[in-house]
Amino acid sequence: MNYIPGVSESFSDLETKLVRGVQQKLTTHSSHADIQRVQQALHETEQRLIRTGRLLKQQSNICTPLGRLTDELILEILLYLEIEHHTYTIPRRRYFDFPGAHFLCTRWRNVAIYSPAVWSRITLPMPSKLLHLFLERSKMARLSVSLSTENIEEEEEHGEVLNHLGCSFRQLIPRISHLEILWSSDAEMQQRLDEFLAEYVGTTEFSALRSLNIFVQFFSLLRRGGTYALSCPLLKDLVIEGPFDSLPSSSFEHLSRFRWDTRGNILSFTRLFEMLSHFPALEECEVDAHPLSAHVHWDAPNLALPKLRRLSLNPLHLSQLHDILLRLALPPAASISAKIYKGEAGEDTLERFFGFYMPMAEEFMVCSRSNRLVLTLTLTTGRRIEVTNMNAMVLPLGSYYPACSAHPIPNFPELAAYTSHLSRLVLCTEPLPALNDLVQSLSAWPHITYVRVKTDEVSFERLLSALENYPDIVCPLLRVLECTDQEVSSNRIARFLASRRANKVPVAEFRISSGFVVVGNS
Repeated sequence: MNYIPGVSESFSDLETKLVRGVQQKLTTHSSHADIQRVQQALHETEQRLIRTGRLLKQQSNICTPLGRLTDELILEILLYLEIEHHTYTIPRRRYFDFPGAHFLCTRWRNVAIYSPAVWSRITLPMPSKLLHLFLERSKMARLSVSLSTENIEEEEEHGEVLNHLGCSFRQLIPRISHLEILWSSDAEMQQRLDEFLAEYVGTTEFSALRSLNIFVQFFSLLRRGGTYALSCPLLKDLVIEGPFDSLPSSSFEHLSRFRWDTRGNILSFTRLFEMLSHFPALEECEVDAHPLSAHVHWDAPNLALPKLRRLSLNPLHLSQLHDILLRLALPPAASISAKIYKGEAGEDTLERFFGFYMPMAEEFMVCSRSNRLVLTLTLTTGRRIEVTNMNAMVLPLGSYYPACSAHPIPNFPELAAYTSHLSRLVLCTEPLPALNDLVQSLSAWPHITYVRVKTDEVSFERLLSALENYPDIVCPLLRVLECTDQEVSSNRIARFLASRRANKVPVAEFRISSGFVVVGNS
């Protein structure tokens, strides 16, 4: 106590005054009333000391790292925990609760109570009184609303619950900035999502909505949904999980990101193109669906997406990807990725597909990712075309599942037959093509200046042998050979570098990883 000026003296003075005061009041002539008043005074003093004890604990908390946090940082922590709590408990829980951090201490509780942002995340259905409390404490903050029908009890009357849900939802619409809708199979049998939105939203404008996620669990060919429109003039992000009928038939002029997972339902390219035509500002588009047929139908309209930066389509037939790229007018640097399954007999091969773009390519990558072969071309315009071959599985030691293609690596000589100005080659898979195929293809790519490789030991030796080819020099402009994460022999590196120097085509850089060099060995 001596460290804090005046505290020790104040407590000593208090103790002295307390003892003297009691002695003065309690004399031999004190009445019963005097004694009661002294006892009352002692009780009040005791309560005051208890409050002082709480004050001491609060001051002690301030001395800890947690206690020195500012209110702003406490709010950030509470909001982060609220997001985690929301993500992992909704819609699996039925009754609303708060993260435990809200009750950590009086200060944290007060920050939670008086911060509108804490009350801006609302889950429906919610009891009316609790919803009123959220709206009152959130003041005028923008709302993040999760509307779920998954946690409705079986014994409840779905019609009444949906009516309560719709009425609650309707009053929030002007303030919603982020909206999640989870429409369960039980709710769909009672009322389709489009019917619910038509009844409780109608033409009301979501004037603040910027992000919309819709997840429809149920789909039946016998109960097709109707079209519906939503007025969302500021919408930037749209995520849909469900069949085509789950999509709003609206024009979103400012939509920049769109993701659609049909959850196994078929895809009509004509309807897809028509829908995308309503998103003129689209920058990122990802569609996961089962294709309707092996070819894009002739009536699918041509489409211009002038701001698109990334397009992902999964899964597709190679012929479909080819047709789509012919019908899409995209910026030169827009990147495209697709997962490809084997289509009809006679359709384009990967070699013919990539051969079409080889004259414009500057980098070619062949990599294994999750045991799948991934081929990537980077064009001189900056566009990346990435194709994952779902027909072949690349396994250790070059083994494959019987049901998959036995030749996952593309035919390099066939690719090399196309005019090309490749300057970069990345080979991160195994096994690599045969030595003669490597020599033939690398000889057709004389502009290569950079090669990166990660493969098995035998394939790595084949690549080095191809680059040592003489008298027909392979890759005469090669300046960098990168073998990071590839185990190499120090003697073999020395022989390779000496061979390139002797052929008057030295390699300027041979990049390796620490711990991957084997000293000696041939």
